[in-house]
Amino acid sequence: CSQCKRLNHTITVHDTKDPQFNATPGAESYYCLNPPPRDVLSATDECSSPVVVPTTTDVPNGCVDRRTLTHTWTTQDDCNAPISHVQVVTIYDDTAPDFTGTIWSDDTMECNDASRAYTQPDMTAADDCTFDRVDKTFTNTPDGCGLPSYFEQWFAYDDCQNVNEHNRTISVHDTADPTISSAPADVTVECDHIPAPSTTMTGSDVCDGALTPQLSTSSTYDSAACKHEFEVVYTWTVTDCSGKTASDAQTITVVDVTPPQIDPAIL
Repeated sequence: CSQCKRLNHTITVHDTKDPQFNATPGAESYYCLNPPPRDVLSATDECSSPVVVPTTTDVPNGCVDRRTLTHTWTTQDDCNAPISHVQVVTIYDDTAPDFTGTIWSDDTMECNDASRAYTQPDMTAADDCTFDRVDKTFTNTPDGCGLPSYFEQWFAYDDCQNVNEHNRTISVHDTADPTISSAPADVTVECDHIPAPSTTMTGSDVCDGALTPQLSTSSTYDSAACKHEFEVVYTWTVTDCSGKTASDAQTITVVDVTPPQIDPAIL
């Protein structure tokens, strides 16, 4: 018998599953430090041995210590479209620098040449990330007497322009009394020789400089004595702008000790 029967059997092999990464790292953040190296990922597939291709983009965000790293791993088996895993790494700097060295505090100064020639000192600062600079400003708002009042500011910046501010006020005071020259010595004179007040008196103050003495005159009579015998007091006073005073006085004792004379013409 030469008859036969043929039976065909077709087997179709499909690959419908994507490769699988061995790990899928999530988003991370780092404070102004270089992040760890990009992870090395691999992938497995039921049908082939896929290759993983990594790439990284580094996008700055205004300064060196603020940027976004995007890691992308791409793989593909022999039969399907490529697949990718993306990890975003954020580098940030949100902390201002710290002042170092001398930290100046509010202060008071006595009025003198040094206080009027005062200049603002420098300050230093440091930063965990990238330090930039310290700026300073200085204003003087004199009071009604012209005494300075200094307001100082320092601004410490890092590369990302995070800023730390320090302020202080210096008040200049006038606590010293003015001075006045010595008045003429006290004298006793006849009633027809009363001296005029001195015109050479001077005054000064450490804050206000030269001051002009003001003269006041008073007289004291003894009601039981002769009307030509009394005391005259010259008082010179200087006053500075803050209201402090200094004074000195001369007392003139007036007497009548010369007896009267008879005019020969009337004899």
